[in-house]
Amino acid sequence: METVKTKRYISNYIIVISICLKEYVEAIGCGRDNVLLDRTLCKAPLARHFMSTEASELPEHSPLLEITLPTALELTRLGLATMVDIRQTFEIEMKGAIPDSVHIPLFEVKVMLGHALTEDEQDILDAGEPKEMDAKSFFTMINQLHNGRDHLLLCICNSGRRSVSAALMLRSLGYPKALSVTGGFQAWKKLQAANAAEAAAGAVTAVST
Repeated sequence: METVKTKRYISNYIIVISICLKEYVEAIGCGRDNVLLDRTLCKAPLARHFMSTEASELPEHSPLLEITLPTALELTRLGLATMVDIRQTFEIEMKGAIPDSVHIPLFEVKVMLGHALTEDEQDILDAGEPKEMDAKSFFTMINQLHNGRDHLLLCICNSGRRSVSAALMLRSLGYPKALSVTGGFQAWKKLQAANAAEAAAGAVTAVST
């Protein structure tokens, strides 16, 4: 069993490295020198990053915690990761959901764990209709994704700020393969709009020819 798990991990490791290098090459080709490419993911200590990095060792917005949206989407498509939408329910109802994502509202989880909310967090929580989070259901879902499926947990919020806190929290709970998706839902919406515009332009070109 351990041999099979080790082989699967090595395979996932190679795929993640390939995706990160591909994104890095594309960014260089486009002349983008400020792209968050999870540079540490493209280095040898990747395994240690996923398996043993302690949350207390990582400052907020550390590159070790963050992953770009294109990389996140590719890992999800390959079945190596799950996107965890940590926004509140009313935010998703107002702005829309990300397909194939799992919804786990961050502030309800913090309340369930007995963590104090900041004034801003409490305001956001009170803006909706929060429900009491069931601890058994929460840990069952996270264990199934993180341990059962051996998935990366890619936390995504509206802009990429709260998701960093969510990734840190999950790591502190013993889930080291938690990451934050930079740009959040706003970046996802921009990407969808860009893809739609590109498809429309392609359709116009096809008709004109």
